[in-house]
Amino acid sequence: MSASRARRQGGRLAVAAVLSALLLPGLADLSQAASAAKPKKETSSWKIVRTEKFSGSGLPAACEAYTGRNAPGKNAWSGKDVVVSGGQLRLTLEKKKTSGQPYTAGGVGCWGWPQKYGKYEIKAKVPVGKGINSSLTLWPAKPSKSSEAAFTGMELLSPGPETAHVTNGYGTESESTQVVGSYAGKFRTYVIEWAPKHVRMTVDGKEIHYSTRSFKGSRWLGLVASTGDVLTGVPDAQTKLPAKLLIDQVKIWSYTGVPPKAGVVTPTPSPSPAAAATSAPTATAAATVTSPGATSAETGPALAGGVWPWLLGGSLIAVSAIIILNYPNYRRRGSTGPALRH
Repeated sequence: MSASRARRQGGRLAVAAVLSALLLPGLADLSQAASAAKPKKETSSWKIVRTEKFSGSGLPAACEAYTGRNAPGKNAWSGKDVVVSGGQLRLTLEKKKTSGQPYTAGGVGCWGWPQKYGKYEIKAKVPVGKGINSSLTLWPAKPSKSSEAAFTGMELLSPGPETAHVTNGYGTESESTQVVGSYAGKFRTYVIEWAPKHVRMTVDGKEIHYSTRSFKGSRWLGLVASTGDVLTGVPDAQTKLPAKLLIDQVKIWSYTGVPPKAGVVTPTPSPSPAAAATSAPTATAAATVTSPGATSAETGPALAGGVWPWLLGGSLIAVSAIIILNYPNYRRRGSTGPALRH
């Protein structure tokens, strides 16, 4: 190999080394940023264990119709007012004397589904009319001295201002509030999320109640249409009977042990049944602000000055290196002087 060719070869190797030293750190940072930007798969707090679409003609095996008298109210329970048809569970309230009560109604207890903690999603259509109580509730698997201190759920009334009467029993006591909103007349999705350290209730994704008090025992799901208790009153002349609470679907999740995200604690006064306290749904989403150069779980480590300076600088270095490495060839093509002949 001639001395001039050896020098050119050595120069090319030197430039390549410099190019690697300049570009590789930037490329490594870009690779790291791309890897960090990939969202991490989070472990869910809930695992689906049951979906009931009422596609048959009878109740699920673990659920039974209520019987007997509704002691606090003015109705008796009848299995004839519990019907599964057309892909729906239909619970009827009618003006009919049964067991000495002036009204007859349908209620279902799924006491074969007891579990400790869970998320319950009920897609239901609540009937319109004064004196109708459509209840979606969780009841203790073991007898309790005080049912009020052990049951959690929503009692949905639509006598004028549609109101969700929310109760959260946490074992020793209970808390309650009343939330005016839109509940009746169309299918809506009602959710009770019951975790070890909180209870959250939502309607069509809007939170209507959140509490850090939580019942610690096992419970089962109850679905009921009733009338005549101190909260509900009785139907008036404008209430059309028979009325039906329609349940389109029930989904139940078990708790995986991963704590769910916290919400905003809702004030929980205990008003009298006649009170009309209103609690607006609360937003629980929190905005995330990332300052320049900071590290975010969503964006990954930020490059100093951003990505574009690295890309522009790397491009300029690459172009310069190509020109340098090929400079002897440019001179050969651009001149015929004897000094460049070999």
